[in-house]
Amino acid sequence: MTIKDIFPTAIKGNLADMITFSMRRMCDMNIHGIIAFDGNVDYELIKKAIRLSFDAEPVIGCRLIVSEKMFYWKRRNDIDDMNFCALKETNDVESEMHNFLIIPMDPEKDAQIQAIILRAENDTLCIKVNHGIADAGGAKEYLYLLADIYSKLKDDPSYKPKINVTGRRGLKQIADRFNFFEKLKIIRRIFRNLKSDSFYLLHGIRVTKQLRDPKYSSYKYWNFPLVNKGDSDRKFEIYKILPEQFRNLKAYGQKYNATINDILLAAFYRAFFDIINPDKNEPLHILSTADLRRYLPGEKAEAICNLSGFVHVNIGRKLGKTFLDTLIKVRDRMNFYKSDCIGLADFPPFLPLKIFPVKWALGVFKGFFETVINDAESIFPVITNMGIIHLKRDSFKGSVIKDAFLTAPVMFYSFTGFGITGFGESITISIGICGSKINNDIVKELFKRLDNELTLNVYN
Repeated sequence: MTIKDIFPTAIKGNLADMITFSMRRMCDMNIHGIIAFDGNVDYELIKKAIRLSFDAEPVIGCRLIVSEKMFYWKRRNDIDDMNFCALKETNDVESEMHNFLIIPMDPEKDAQIQAIILRAENDTLCIKVNHGIADAGGAKEYLYLLADIYSKLKDDPSYKPKINVTGRRGLKQIADRFNFFEKLKIIRRIFRNLKSDSFYLLHGIRVTKQLRDPKYSSYKYWNFPLVNKGDSDRKFEIYKILPEQFRNLKAYGQKYNATINDILLAAFYRAFFDIINPDKNEPLHILSTADLRRYLPGEKAEAICNLSGFVHVNIGRKLGKTFLDTLIKVRDRMNFYKSDCIGLADFPPFLPLKIFPVKWALGVFKGFFETVINDAESIFPVITNMGIIHLKRDSFKGSVIKDAFLTAPVMFYSFTGFGITGFGESITISIGICGSKINNDIVKELFKRLDNELTLNVYN
């Protein structure tokens, strides 16, 4: 039995799909996966594994169809004619990797997964995943799926993966995990968010007025001061935390009952503050993310999808004198969020849009993000902790993985989006920016200050 025999004609787009689609003017909506090998992989087998993944998770083999009345994923009939994987020999892997990652994808036309193997002395597999079908958690699940298919093809060239037809992609798989009283707690979290973040809404209104008033031209807002106003000249900047430093940070965190994520957030707060030096009335707000798979058995979704929520991290106006002061504030705040439905409060207010026509729902999202773009000068930093990549060194049978990481989408219009991933005992922090000729220096300065916070200050 083939996929044509059992696959439905279409997969209905869900709320998260609509939101990510509507964000395409803010960023390139690609999540990028990099796997560096010690040696080579089998290119033809990687290509075959990717092709089979289009069947294993049917949404990958679809194109997005958007009209005034419909928003859905339709199975492509040209998959076998598509160029979704390439091999390139090069003496400059880093440059070629960046060239591949910055090319955008169109979910209405292009393959939802694109890959290239960069072959030098060793191979580097670069993969782009359309954010419309998957968030960082979904992208990691795709890497695991690809590694599994590849390894099984090594043993059996005729292997065909099971087709995931029944797996749900929407938030209902999360909602079904909670009883009535737990759902009431989530509703309470929604109102708490509105209350605790209401001054951010008021602040946004105030900022909008100030931006139009010349007398506030010198006011310093709590936003990373990138200067580009477009989507050209794209580039990634990457900062690595290597194993020895990782072990030191982990031990430091254990001493104060803080996670690695707490330590990184504290370091970001202090590095941002040093660079921005915001005015005294500026709220110090960082938007982070939470993988909602934490509420599912095995922390695994039923299908490749978007299941991320937001965390509005507010530690007050004062950071404290020392790194430890800031860390304790971040730790205590994050522990509070984790104890009270972390990540679940932002999506429910949008649920009523499901009963409205597609045109209206997309119009609401478009209007919201257009407003955000117009007020880009007041946008606070976004830090996406994409979690640990649970690949083993031998996950691709016959090859050895040296390193693996994800990068968040390239942000446009002065937005900042830092992505954090872990693999083994290393951490990769990345940012995709536009206007790199103008903005490179300030990003490098931030990473320099971040490094200082994670080395000098942590041990004083």
